[in-house]
Amino acid sequence: MKTQLTRIKEQHLTDLLSWVTSYEEMVQWSGPWNFSFPLDEQQLASFFLAEVLDDGLQRTQFIALDRETQLPVGQIGYSRIWMRTNSAHLGPVIVHPAMRGRGIGSQMVKDVLKIGFGDLRLHRIELVVFDFNQTAIACYERAGFRTEGTLRDIVRVGNKYWHWRAMSILEHEFSSGPGPQSGVLIGKDHCSK
Repeated sequence: MKTQLTRIKEQHLTDLLSWVTSYEEMVQWSGPWNFSFPLDEQQLASFFLAEVLDDGLQRTQFIALDRETQLPVGQIGYSRIWMRTNSAHLGPVIVHPAMRGRGIGSQMVKDVLKIGFGDLRLHRIELVVFDFNQTAIACYERAGFRTEGTLRDIVRVGNKYWHWRAMSILEHEFSSGPGPQSGVLIGKDHCSK
C-alpha cells in the first residue's frame, strides 16, 4: 500500500480516537503525559493542531493517507522541533489497527525522515519507544535509528513499570533513496534557522 503524508486536520481526529481503545494503548502510543483516558477530540485538537507551543518550540503532525482511497491509515509527526539545534523529537506514531503488518509504519517513518532531513534541514531526530515493542524497534532500526540507552521504569501501567528505549538518527545516517523530497508543504517558519 502506498501512502502520503499530509498535515493533520480537525476532520482526522475522529479516526485517531477510534484507533486507541484502552489506557494501555494510549500510553504505548503517546505516554500518559499528553493525554488522559478516555481520549476525546478536545485533547487531540489541543495536541495535534497546535503548531507553535507555549515554550516557543514547534510541532508538526501528519496523517498518512492511503493514496488510492485517501482514507487515514496512520499518524506520525514531530512533537518538538528545536531549530536552534537542528533537532526534533519524533512522535507519536500509530498505524490504524486493521492496517498493521503491511509496511505502513516503515513508509511513514521514511517519509517523515525525508521531511525532517530534507525540508526542515535537521541534523538529529530522536524518539523513545517502549522496550517491549519489538515491531516498532525493528521498524526504526531499518530506517537507520540507533539505540542510545534505556530509561528505566519511566511509567507505571497497572502493577508493572515500562521502560523506554531512546533512539536517534543523524542526517548522514539517513538514506532517503531516489526521488523528490517529501512533497509535503512545510511553512517557511518551520525552515528558518
